[in-house]
Amino acid sequence: MAYKELKQTQEAQADFEQAIALTPQDAKDWNGRGMALDELQRYEEAIASYDQAIQINSDDDDAWRHRGYSLQKLKQFEEAIVAYRQAIKINPDDGYACNECGNSLWSSDRYQKALVSYDKALSQS
Repeated sequence: MAYKELKQTQEAQADFEQAIALTPQDAKDWNGRGMALDELQRYEEAIASYDQAIQINSDDDDAWRHRGYSLQKLKQFEEAIVAYRQAIKINPDDGYACNECGNSLWSSDRYQKALVSYDKALSQS
C-alpha cells in the first residue's frame, strides 16, 4: 500500500502478487492488486482480482465498489451499476459508491435514477 501511495504502482502490484502467493485467501491482497492494476489501466485484470476478493469475502464492499469503477472505465455501465449497488447494499453509507453509481446511471441515460443516487451521495458527505 505504501508503494501505491507513492504512485509506484508497478512495485505495488508486484508486492501484492507476492502477498497473494503467500496468503491466497486474503481478500485485501486481491483487492489491493486490483487497485494497482486499475492505476495501470489494466481493467480486465483488475476485475478478475476483485472477483477473487469477492469470492473469498462476498461482503467486501471495497471490492464491489472497485469492481464497479473498473467496469465503468470499460464503459460496461450496467454491470458497474450492479457492482455499485452491491457495495451500497453492504455499506449504505458509502457516498463514493452512490456517486459513482449515479455516474453510471447517467451514462446509461437513466437521469432520474442518477439524481436519486447523487442525492443519496450528498446525504452521506
